[in-house]
Amino acid sequence: TNTCNKDVPNCCTANAQCGKCETCDLVTNTCNKDVPNCCTANAQCGKCETCDLVTNTCNKDVPGCCTTNAQCGKCETCDLTTNTCNKDVPNCCTSDAQCDDGDSCTDDFCALASNTCTHTNVCGACCLPDRTCTEGLTQSECLVLSGPGNFLGIKAPCRGDTDGDGADDGCLPIPTVSEWGMSILALLLLIGLTVKFRRRSTAAA
Repeated sequence: TNTCNKDVPNCCTANAQCGKCETCDLVTNTCNKDVPNCCTANAQCGKCETCDLVTNTCNKDVPGCCTTNAQCGKCETCDLTTNTCNKDVPNCCTSDAQCDDGDSCTDDFCALASNTCTHTNVCGACCLPDRTCTEGLTQSECLVLSGPGNFLGIKAPCRGDTDGDGADDGCLPIPTVSEWGMSILALLLLIGLTVKFRRRSTAAA
C-alpha cells in the first residue's frame, strides 16, 4: 500500500502513547517507567504503604504498620520483621495497673515522666494483743488485728524478746484504767503536799 503504519511494538512519539507512570523517551522512542513517586500497584510502594490508583501515589496508610520506632507509642518498638509495634520495652509503663507486682506490702504506681514503675514499701511490724510482734503488715491491717497505736512504723522490724518475758521488746504494755488512776492519784497527792509545805514555810516566816 506504500503507506506508513504506526505498528512498531513499544514505540512512542509522545507521552500520551505510554501508560501511567511512564514517559516517552524521544531518543529511543520507548516508554520508560520514570515518573517519580508514581505507582500502579502496591508492590511498587514501600512497606506500610498502598498505591492510590486515583492519584497513582504511594500512601502510608496501612493500619498498625511501622518502619521505625518513632511510629510506635511509648513503651513500644517497631518489629522490622513484621512491621508491627510491640510493647517490649523492659520496665516501661503507661499506667499504674502495669506496675502491680502482686505484693500487698508495696504501693505500686507508674511515674509518667519517666514511664517507669515505682514500688513503695508500706509494711512494718505490728504488736499483737498478747504483746508478741509480727512483721509484713500494713498499718490498716495492724489496726484491724490490734487496734490503734500498735503499728511500729513502715519498714520497722520486731525487736525480739531479749528479756525473756514472752513479749516483744518493742511492744509496751498498755496501762489499765486502775493503773492510770493510781498514777493520777499519786500526782495529786504530790501536788497537795507541795502546796501544804509552801504554806507552812510562808507562815513560819
